[in-house]
Amino acid sequence: MWKTRELSLIILFAVTAFVYQGSIGQLPLLISGIPGLGFILVIGLRIIYGTAFLIFEGRRWRYFFFILLFCLLLSFIHVFQNPFYIFANIPTLITGFIMDITFNTFYEKFQRQGQLKWLVILQMAFSSTLDIFLRNLIFPILMPPEFTSTFTSITLMLFPLILFYGIIGGYIAFKIYSRINERVIVTLKN
Repeated sequence: MWKTRELSLIILFAVTAFVYQGSIGQLPLLISGIPGLGFILVIGLRIIYGTAFLIFEGRRWRYFFFILLFCLLLSFIHVFQNPFYIFANIPTLITGFIMDITFNTFYEKFQRQGQLKWLVILQMAFSSTLDIFLRNLIFPILMPPEFTSTFTSITLMLFPLILFYGIIGGYIAFKIYSRINERVIVTLKN
């Protein structure tokens, strides 16, 4: 059974990611009308994703349910096509599921070795790559051709920046987690 704290963290991170994406992340698309341009500001989501992954401390399904709740909230705003177009979130759900299964498997090993920084950086870089790959693979089936061709062109041009944001977002997430974890340890000692 999950604790109330874990459910609260899942909801908190999902709402934080939703507010970021709803207020900041979709601005490039809304201003320019170019699909995929919103990936310029994806670093904020990578920081939130990485922090959530570390705060859940390798426990299964927490990260996936955070992504699931985020995608449900995200379906109400205009990010990729129209509001309530839930199929645009399928690549994010698949990526969240794969990240939860693979990286939570190695969490304890990396934690014992004191290498959580490298795990979260690797996870965010791999997550960024997999998300773009799945979107470019699935969107031709789900989206109109002109949207797909523009989206694919833009994301391929922005791919080095997206990968860089994944790496930097993972590092910043680790620094945030270290600061939070440090304060918890100091509080428990006093």
